[in-house]
Amino acid sequence: MHYCIQHLNDLSGSPLILRERLDAMAAAGPVTLITNQTDGFLSSWQGPTVRFRYVKHDGRLRRFLSLSIWYLNVAVYLLRHLAAGDRVTISTLISSPLLAIVRFYRDVRAEILINEIFFRVPIWRALGLAMVRSDRVHKIYLSRFVEERWGFGAPSEIVYPGLRRDLIALSDAMATPPRKDRDRLNFFLVGSQIEAKGYRLFIDIARHYAAVGAAHRFQLYLSGNSARFAADYPAARLPANLTVRFNDSSPEIFADKDVFLGLTNPDLWLETFGQTFAEAMMMANIVVVPDKGAQCEYIVDGVSGFMFKDYSVAGIVAQIDAIRAHADLDALALAARQAIRGFYGLARPASPAHGQG
Repeated sequence: MHYCIQHLNDLSGSPLILRERLDAMAAAGPVTLITNQTDGFLSSWQGPTVRFRYVKHDGRLRRFLSLSIWYLNVAVYLLRHLAAGDRVTISTLISSPLLAIVRFYRDVRAEILINEIFFRVPIWRALGLAMVRSDRVHKIYLSRFVEERWGFGAPSEIVYPGLRRDLIALSDAMATPPRKDRDRLNFFLVGSQIEAKGYRLFIDIARHYAAVGAAHRFQLYLSGNSARFAADYPAARLPANLTVRFNDSSPEIFADKDVFLGLTNPDLWLETFGQTFAEAMMMANIVVVPDKGAQCEYIVDGVSGFMFKDYSVAGIVAQIDAIRAHADLDALALAARQAIRGFYGLARPASPAHGQG
């Protein structure tokens, strides 16, 4: 029996690549999902599921104890099946201390997704890091960038996250992307309320353009608790050119936009792939992203996107000025879409002509 273990810290869902592994395992044979919730990318999973309760706490000690209890419950469950003679394969994230089972049961197979650069739960993550070095644990890196950062050795492979089928279908249907008006651009960001993901900088950029009287629009799509955001940003504090929506994961949020601002702070967080960057490009959006991280594997600065070095309002505005000064914004948007489609080996849409939207 193959067990896919996904511990989700919030309602934003698990990494898409792990959901893809779950589907692939289910196609190959019996698989049981062990998790603490069934939201996000797991919401459509119809296979066998074992759910152990986990309550997230703000305090570090209570969070550690709650997470420890969750891991212990999963370990006991797996050990019972091993004692009953079941053949077990564990598929999980790098943070899982459950890989320790591999050390004591040599017939247990395991694969682990190396999906992070920085770790925030020192004890469990350190144990996961120690276990992953075993030559009986198959390593799956999210990008060449992640492999180069860690280099845990064989056996290993690089598996880029796939694109959502509904987004690919939407991109295929958009044979003629809307024209872009350099004086009325629609900027957007899709992300979480993690400080390093840049939503505060996005709001400050919107404020800047509101102050200078520009006609640009800004749309912020955030996951997580809307009340938490409202406590920091009451409606009266938000600029009039900005709209905010919460927990909208539909592919349509990438449509009818112009410029995606991928404002991850590279001093605090390095993207191990940049899923939303790729999704924005699929819908012919010009992207502005950091110059460090895995996105450098599919974005060429000045050709299929723009990369910033200065993480500040002035630095991002300078990149926006470079975009607005470009001779053909529509060609930039098409280059972004063609680049990411080529990266995934997808055929070009039927017509490369510009739309009239």
